Amino acid sequence: MLKYSFSRLIFEFVGTLLFTMFFTSGSQSVILAGLFLMTCFCWKISGSHFNPAVTFAMMMRRGEARFPVSLGLMYIAAQLLGGYCGALLVNFYTLNLRILEYTDPFILRATIQEALASFMYVTFYLSQTD
Repeated sequence: MLKYSFSRLIFEFVGTLLFTMFFTSGSQSVILAGLFLMTCFCWKISGSHFNPAVTFAMMMRRGEARFPVSLGLMYIAAQLLGGYCGALLVNFYTLNLRILEYTDPFILRATIQEALASFMYVTFYLSQTD
């Protein structure tokens, strides 16, 4: 299984790396166009998850559509590494990666916002791929 999974992991790594680089541009049209093109090119090989929340949702499914847990954990590792390397590349090329600061003392608000955004993204992904 690992023999055929290596190309999937490479696609997830590169896709997440590029998506991170597009996301740091701050332009919504660049983000959407980049995600659309990467999804078109990577769909047949890796499934174009590009987000650990999507991979986790696919691992929690029931029936034949369930994603293997071992491969899912490798996907999540490749996605996290791809996101980190994408941020490093943007910082290297621009030399001024924006510092993200959260100044609101109510940390629960940010946690709820992240959970809701991930839920909406996963719901959109699953509704479009099933």
